[in-house]
Amino acid sequence: MQLRRLRLKNIRSYTSAELELTRGTTLIAGDVGSGKTSLLYAIEMALFGFAEVDAGFLVRHGAPQAEVAVEIEHEGHRYEISRRFRRITRKGRHSFELERSTFSQDGATTQYSATELRQRIIDLFGF
Repeated sequence: MQLRRLRLKNIRSYTSAELELTRGTTLIAGDVGSGKTSLLYAIEMALFGFAEVDAGFLVRHGAPQAEVAVEIEHEGHRYEISRRFRRITRKGRHSFELERSTFSQDGATTQYSATELRQRIIDLFGF
């Protein structure tokens, strides 16, 4: 399994970013507060999702929605997994809920519930 690309929108300090990864080892380096940990959290969010409460700590302050997508190469296939969260307000409190989660294999995209997507990833990648 090879992580090939990471796309972020309104994730912590990133308003919009795309990171292309090449084969081999990738080193993520930077000053304190530059967003290194945010990249790792974004990968985790894409692959495994978060509870409604947890998503809020990843979404950029004031943003109405956030999105993360990872592109993976595995056993000769290309996969893209994406999740989009939106801000909701209940009883004067802000939180985020999953708006959409998709899974693409070699360009064919399917929309899944959070639970279905998690199971699809576990079945395919074995984790």
